[in-house]
Amino acid sequence: MRIDYDKHWAGIEKEQLVFASKDIIVVIDKELDVDWETTEEWDNVGPADRAKHHAIVSQATKIEVTPYSGFRKDEIIKFKRLLGEALAQSFQNEYENAQELLASAENYVKARNKEKARLWSLSSSFFTATVIVILLAIIMAFYDDGTGNEFGISGELMLLSLFFGCIGGLFSTILRIGGSKGSTASSASGKTVHYFEGAARIIAGCLGGVLAMIAVKAGLFLSLFADTDNSMWGIILISFVAGVSEVLAPSIIAHVESASSKDRN
Repeated sequence: MRIDYDKHWAGIEKEQLVFASKDIIVVIDKELDVDWETTEEWDNVGPADRAKHHAIVSQATKIEVTPYSGFRKDEIIKFKRLLGEALAQSFQNEYENAQELLASAENYVKARNKEKARLWSLSSSFFTATVIVILLAIIMAFYDDGTGNEFGISGELMLLSLFFGCIGGLFSTILRIGGSKGSTASSASGKTVHYFEGAARIIAGCLGGVLAMIAVKAGLFLSLFADTDNSMWGIILISFVAGVSEVLAPSIIAHVESASSKDRN
């Protein structure tokens, strides 16, 4: 006959029961924290290996305080249940099983943190890029007359460099999130930080595109594109590359600084 030990611990408030026996109960409480109770009889006997048991309890506590900003309730419960199962195994002197469950809980929360961080950064990047592209399209449609200014830079060329720098920045974000650099992302720093980071990458791409275009027109960088029949396509390409690359814009700035130093000397 199976005994319903949950009724034996009826006074324990819980969101979800993890494990219950005559002497031990492990639950996820109403605040979604892992909690447990033991009887006086169990306390008098204690675990078979106190050092291992205490180490597992300490490790579970450490993992439980891992930030999990943005997790859904069901994701939090899955995470806490793994921790609760690990503690339940430790209370039953199954220390190897407990360690495996702790490792699973730690891997689970890390994986969900990375997913949230990537989603926030990508969402912010797409939103920022969409807003910029729409604004540029409106400006190009209604306000640009195609005439150049005293620097020989037309409004159309300026807008195109902004546009393709923006697209390059978005492309860079997608590559970063899908590549090895994206694997270090974590939602532990919070949603706001990732939103600002995603927007900043797109804005940096726009500025990089404009900087590359100015450098080409000024003859400081790939001057063969400055005054040729294919100059428009060349500048579009360079603007896109500047938006993607984290190296191109700084190298242009370094080149200008180096040239200025030589002129002063």
